[in-house]
Amino acid sequence: MRTLLFILSTFLLTGITYAGNREQAETLYEQAQNKLFDNEDSVDKETVFSAIELYKKAIIADSSFAPAYEQLAIEYWSLGETQAAYKTLQIGISSVSDDTAMFILLRGIFEEDQGNIELANQSYKKSIELFDTVVKEKKSFDTIFFRALAYYLTQDVDVAIEKYKEAVNLGYFSDGDFEVYYDMQLELLENIDLTEYLEQSITNKYHFK
Repeated sequence: MRTLLFILSTFLLTGITYAGNREQAETLYEQAQNKLFDNEDSVDKETVFSAIELYKKAIIADSSFAPAYEQLAIEYWSLGETQAAYKTLQIGISSVSDDTAMFILLRGIFEEDQGNIELANQSYKKSIELFDTVVKEKKSFDTIFFRALAYYLTQDVDVAIEKYKEAVNLGYFSDGDFEVYYDMQLELLENIDLTEYLEQSITNKYHFK
C-alpha cells in the first residue's frame, strides 16, 4: 500500500538536526513506521491508532521533529479525519520553521484530493518558492525529491526531472554513499505516474472490514 512512502520517509531522518529529545522521537517514529509497514497488507484500525499515538509521543519528545507531523497528518487523512490532518500540518508549520515547504506541499496534495484545484496549485507554488530556497541550505536528498515532486504537480515531469538533476549536480544534498537513493528517486520521477504514487502513498484511504 505505502511501500514507496516508507522507503522515502526513511530518508527524512538523514542530515537533519532537531532540538529536544531527538533520539527518543526517532525511536518512537520508527516504531510507528514499523507497525504500519510490517503489516501493510492487513493493517487494522487498532494498528493505525497505535501508530498515531506513537507519532504524537514523538512530537511530545521533540516538538521540532518534522517527520512525525507529516506522517501523523497522512494517517489522519487516510482515516478521513481531514480537519485533524490540516490542523497537524498547521501546528507543524508553527513548530518547525525549516520544513514549511514540505508541510505546504502536503497541504496542497490534500487540497487536490478534495478537488480544490485552485487552492492546491497555490500551495504547490508556495512550496516551490520555499523549496527553491531551502534546498540550498537543507542539504538532504529527500528535499530535492519533494522539490521535484512540487514542480511535477504544477508543471510536468520533464521540468521535475530537470530540477532534480540540477539540484544533484549543484550538490544540494548530504555527503555520503547515497547514490542508490538518488537513482531510485530519479527512477520514480522518470518512470512512475506520480499521481498514482500520491494516491497509494499519501492520500490512500483505509477501508477496514
